[in-house]
This record gives sequence, structure tokens and C-alpha cells, in this order.
Amino acid sequence: MNCREGNSGKSYIVQGGDTPMWIARRFTGNGERFCELIAQNSHKATVSIDGVTTFADLTVGEILCLPYNWPLFPMGPYETPIEDESESNNY
Repeated sequence: MNCREGNSGKSYIVQGGDTPMWIARRFTGNGERFCELIAQNSHKATVSIDGVTTFADLTVGEILCLPYNWPLFPMGPYETPIEDESESNNY
């Protein structure tokens, strides 16, 4: 995936345990902004879980394009996602 063609030019390599909500929280401080990540990667298949659209799958090493208004670098060092009730559905 080339994030420069029609996208923000910023990319992220998926790590083990990542979910769209976790990635959004890591870059923006707000996991609820995961829908922006889904929209930016419209080439990926999606599913609806409890009425919420998310990626059908994420593969470790896969490259995702980040939304143009997200920071270039994550807000802090990578930490293994801790599953809590708000993220238990892989949003």
C-alpha cells in the first residue's frame, strides 16, 4: 500500500494486539477517532460489529495509512494494548 497516492503520506505498521481503537488512541489520545482510520483505509474490507464498522482483519506487519490530521509520530512508546471493556469488540 502506498500512502502517498491520494492519502496523507503517513503510514503505520500494524503490531501484535493492535485494534483500530488502540491505534487511534496511540496517535491522537482518543480511541473514539478510530473511524477516521477506517475511512482513510477504504481499500480494506470492513465488518459491522454491534452496529460499529471496523476492519474485517488486521495483520501484523500490514501497512495502514494514517489520516492527514493525525500526528506523524505516536504520542508515546509502543505498549502492548490492554484489553478493557471499551475495546473488547476489536473496534
